[in-house]
Amino acid sequence: ETEVDYAQRLQRDFPDLFDAEATLHHMTMTQVDARTHYGWLGARMQPPLGKENDFEKVLWAFNQGILSTLGTDHAPHPNQNKINAEEQNPQASEEAGCVSCYGVSGIKFVLPVLFAMIKRGETTIERAIDALHTQPHKVIDLKPRNTRTILEIETYRIGEDDNMGNSRNTPYINWTGGAKVRDVVVDGVSRFVHSKHNTQVILPRES
Repeated sequence: ETEVDYAQRLQRDFPDLFDAEATLHHMTMTQVDARTHYGWLGARMQPPLGKENDFEKVLWAFNQGILSTLGTDHAPHPNQNKINAEEQNPQASEEAGCVSCYGVSGIKFVLPVLFAMIKRGETTIERAIDALHTQPHKVIDLKPRNTRTILEIETYRIGEDDNMGNSRNTPYINWTGGAKVRDVVVDGVSRFVHSKHNTQVILPRES
């Protein structure tokens, strides 16, 4: 909540110099969730998850565009590394030599969770497009390419089979998803090939 207030002042005073970013987990989870639902495993973050007022303020600032882009914190630690951190450093001390293992693997769940939030009226599709496409291009001063993200709008429960990759430390299993990414097309080239077991990214797609 304090950092949002600081970001709001900086954006007002330095509109051409300042940008800020929210992460999905700071807009959807609190420290209570981490303790009671995840037992910290998969939910030890840096910066840490906040209280309910922090969660509400971050989501508000995202919807207002004060936090202009949406990040993922993508940190694909193996599960064993998370367990080692809980065993050796349960207080999450940051002193030199202490074992730490912050962040989650969750980039693949950003759009599913975000579209579930849109369905619930917690944010809008316009803000999602702005935060994931328009503002990132603006921040890095990059001309947008001819891209399309193809979604299947569907309400479903996120399962283990949806968790592609070797890291299993995501907290989003059993969450409600609101859409599935079916393809990403860049300059007319599909970046996905589908199979029964997985969706693999290939650059470029084989003929």
